[in-house]
Amino acid sequence: MKAALVALLIALGLAGLQSWRLAEEQRDHAETRESYARTLATAVQAERDQQQRRIAALTKEAEDAHVREQTARRDADAARTSGERLRAQLSAVRAAACRGAAASAPGPAADATERMLADVQRRLDEAADGIARFADLAHSAGIACQRSYDALSP
Repeated sequence: MKAALVALLIALGLAGLQSWRLAEEQRDHAETRESYARTLATAVQAERDQQQRRIAALTKEAEDAHVREQTARRDADAARTSGERLRAQLSAVRAAACRGAAASAPGPAADATERMLADVQRRLDEAADGIARFADLAHSAGIACQRSYDALSP
């Protein structure tokens, strides 16, 4: 009976020791899980913050690109209007010069040549305006693309 009692006490001691080890392992596991959860929460928050910074940078760049495009369009419109005024003034000067020349009246060939040259000049001006408008918008789009890429790059 004494041996059985000693065996029982040893078994209870071993069970207590095992229970204590199990409780310690469970506590360590809980601490590890808590540490991982904190690390994950920190990483998720950092990623969200980075995403918000990127979105803000992209939004700002989109707004800046829109402003640049509007400025380029206004400048192109002003240049076109200025060219139209210049052509109108040139026509008025030509007309005044032709009225003052009484020695020889312009003939049909001179009128046709003058009209053709005026038409060619007008078309060249319109083409130059179109090319300038395209170049301004392409430049603005290129700047917006580069800045957007830079905003997204780490």
